[in-house]
Amino acid sequence: MQLNSTLISFLTDHDLKQDDAVAWRNRLVSHGIFPLDEAADLTDEAVMAAARTYLTLMFRQHSESDLMSELRARGITWSIDIPADYQQGAICY
Repeated sequence: MQLNSTLISFLTDHDLKQDDAVAWRNRLVSHGIFPLDEAADLTDEAVMAAARTYLTLMFRQHSESDLMSELRARGITWSIDIPADYQQGAICY
């Protein structure tokens, strides 16, 4: 479950950065999350929080394999820092 949470976090952060609050407001309305009048009353911060929640809940329905496929499709990469004591073992493994 920890790995899925990490993958979901990467995907959510990536997708949120792709659009601004106006685009997310429109997307939340088009997906039926908010009616237009309510969405118009939200601050940009509230829109982004709602978008984060929407994406998180959407990605939570995916399997680990599906999440990895989504990461690859979006070209999302990350690095990990391995202490020097463990680098050779990690490389050999």
